[in-house]
This record gives sequence, structure tokens and C-alpha cells, in this order.
Amino acid sequence: CSCEAGYKFSSRVHHHGYATEALTALANIVFTELNMHRIVACVEPNNAPSIHLLERVGFVREGLCRDHTCQHGIWIDHLQYSLLPTDLDNNSHIQYPNVPVWSPELLDRKS
Repeated sequence: CSCEAGYKFSSRVHHHGYATEALTALANIVFTELNMHRIVACVEPNNAPSIHLLERVGFVREGLCRDHTCQHGIWIDHLQYSLLPTDLDNNSHIQYPNVPVWSPELLDRKS
């Protein structure tokens, strides 16, 4: 089995490690508790911070999905990334930041 990961954080909490914490927790739950084999994430090619996040957590770029999503009437390409349990084993050197506990108040309800 596999699942797809997606995320959006308020600009007020960028660079606090919440996305890294969330993706790391997701991987732990997906692979250990749900016994899934694969997590997929898609990102726009010009979204450098999100690409950096995925690669830092251990996701591997698989390729370009042409005309993946239609936004405001325009078809947008996306890069597809995946994470397998073995990818985590290969990235045991990754140091995850020590971040505060997430709370619902951090969500940006305006968008």
C-alpha cells in the first residue's frame, strides 16, 4: 500500500521545523503503524523550499509529471517524490531539528 503526503503551513511559522517534524512523524506512522510501503509527494518545480524539505527528510525525486494539476485554468507540471522505508535507513545521518510541539493555532485559516 502507498499514500500521498501534502502540506501547507502559514508563512508565520516557516523556518521553525514544523514541516520537517510533520513529515518525519508521518513516515514513522505510515511505515511502522500502518505497515505501508511508500509515501508519494508532488511539488511544483519552482517551489525550492518544499523540494529542499522533501530531500532533507529523505524523499527521492522520481520524475516530472507533466500537466499534473490545473490551477486557475492553467495546467501545472509537478515533480514527483517518494519515500520508502529503505530510504530512511539510507539517511540515518539526517539530524532533525528540535522543535516545539505543533498546535492547531498555527494554521493559517485565511487561505
